[in-house]
Amino acid sequence: MAHVRFPYWITLILGTLAITAGAGCGDDASRRDLEALRQEVAELKSAQARMQATLESLQTTLAKARPTNTAEPPRAVDGAAAPTAAADAEPAPPPGDDRQAIVAIPLESAPRKGAPSAPVTVVEFADFQCPFCKANAGFSDQLIRKFPGQVQFVFKHYPIGKHSMAQEAARAAWAAQQQGKFWEMHDLLYGSEQTTFSPEVLRGFAEQLGLDMPRFEADYASARGAFAVAADKKLGKQVRIHGTPTYFVNGKRVGNPSMIAALAMVKQELAAFRQGDAPPDESLEAPADSGASANGS
Repeated sequence: MAHVRFPYWITLILGTLAITAGAGCGDDASRRDLEALRQEVAELKSAQARMQATLESLQTTLAKARPTNTAEPPRAVDGAAAPTAAADAEPAPPPGDDRQAIVAIPLESAPRKGAPSAPVTVVEFADFQCPFCKANAGFSDQLIRKFPGQVQFVFKHYPIGKHSMAQEAARAAWAAQQQGKFWEMHDLLYGSEQTTFSPEVLRGFAEQLGLDMPRFEADYASARGAFAVAADKKLGKQVRIHGTPTYFVNGKRVGNPSMIAALAMVKQELAAFRQGDAPPDESLEAPADSGASANGS
């Protein structure tokens, strides 16, 4: 408990008063001065007591108002407790409950599909070597097929540092995007049985897509491509991405990084857009491990 302390000058007065009182008798003027000094000190003591009472009242009020720890326990994923740390994830940012925050994610130059004027925009941050991203790779097509004209899907690069060729794959996808073939390269990367992507494998994919190879090679090796991927990664860190895949629906983070959870939020946003009318009761053909946590990759 905090206490109000006497300022130095008040302590000096009290000491002087004690010395004067013990010095014996004086003349009448000295007695009058001494009495006035005693009265002033008494008033100061009374003020100190009032200040102490006010401080204690404030401390009690603040203690009652202080929030208790409301952090959720680790959520279960497919019946298993979520890990406390991600095996392949980036280092987690400082704690903060930002799941319901509306995040402004710039979409310029990002590959997308679906209607640009759609009322719902889904943004995915993904890594081409992430097995969970691979399992969810068909999510964009399924959404657009289920909700034609109502959803657009946007891809953002977030290559995890632990995945040695994720940066290379992202740059190859960016190079393919410069020739209008991002999604085709996206499908080849996720559909491949390859677990790593050497430059030779990536060039083979580009040839398979019929790309202009000199242009592809130049874009793949360019500083512009490296910068574009790095810019997405930096944006991901700014919006507190620490695992892939991570989805945002109309700027709202999907807490459970699964297709089913993202679909549920898409339906909520469509319902809100329709002023409460329930959207069609559609379901997606989710793979068996679609509920896997992003914390695994």
